This record gives sequence, structure tokens and C-alpha cells, in this order.
Amino acid sequence: MIAHLPKLLVGLPMFEGFVIPYVQVVQGDGAPEVGKIDPERLQRVQGERRCQMCGKKIGKKQMLVFIGGDASRITGFFEGGAMHEECALYLAEMVKLSQRLNPSKDGVALFAVWSYVLKKNTKGQVFCFVKKFEKVVWVVKPPKENNEASTNST
Repeated sequence: MIAHLPKLLVGLPMFEGFVIPYVQVVQGDGAPEVGKIDPERLQRVQGERRCQMCGKKIGKKQMLVFIGGDASRITGFFEGGAMHEECALYLAEMVKLSQRLNPSKDGVALFAVWSYVLKKNTKGQVFCFVKKFEKVVWVVKPPKENNEASTNST
């Protein structure tokens, strides 16, 4: 269990000691469907500058933080939405503690940015595209062969 729960996440639904992300599909019994994202909620957070973790608005003077791996650092594309910094730190800790996820292949990093644009791929999926990272902080570094270009920042 994570010791500190950010104020933005207090009162949100939880499962097995973790807050269920706003964009996560939830079954009738309240359990999240691992790896399944609610497309309507994802579209809302991507289009309205909302946090994918808590669902609340991210102020224009607040940094947007994405969670991703080395592939996202290289391409600038993120499948999910942005988050408040404190929500992203919580999610990163969740990823590290969860026995269900294996972040060691691609690494896990937090990417702080001021803006992004929405782009569609050939399948019609919408992604957040970031041109410039203000700060990159690795939570779990990717394997050495993928991490030659960058370690802690860009």
C-alpha cells in the first residue's frame, strides 16, 4: 500500500488498497479491468486537459505530467492522458508496487510538459503528442541497451 494519498485522490474508488484511475474500466463488482481503458473517459481527459488519474481539470499554469517508457520518450506519443504531478507520482508508485505489471522492459518515467496536441494513428486511435519535454524523471530505468541516449532528463 502507498503511504501518502494525494488530496486530489481522496474519496475516489479504490481496489486492493489502490485508487482506481478515472479512465479505467470498472466491472459491476467494483474491480478494475486490468489494461482496459474507458474510451469516452479517455477522450474527455485528452480533450479537456483533465487528469487521467483523478478526472479533475489541470490548471493552465500547472505542468502536465505523462507516464510512459523509453518508446514514449523517443516518439513523443502517449496513449493515455496527462496528469497532475501528484497524481502521476502516485501512479508511478502504484506501477512499482503492483505485482501485476512488469515495467522493466521499457522502463517507467514521468514526463513533465506544458502542452501537447492530439493526433490519430491509421487505426483512428487518438494519442497525445508532445514536442518538448521540460523534465524526464525515470522511476524504473529501461534496460541499458535502450537507455544510452538519456538517463534522467532530456
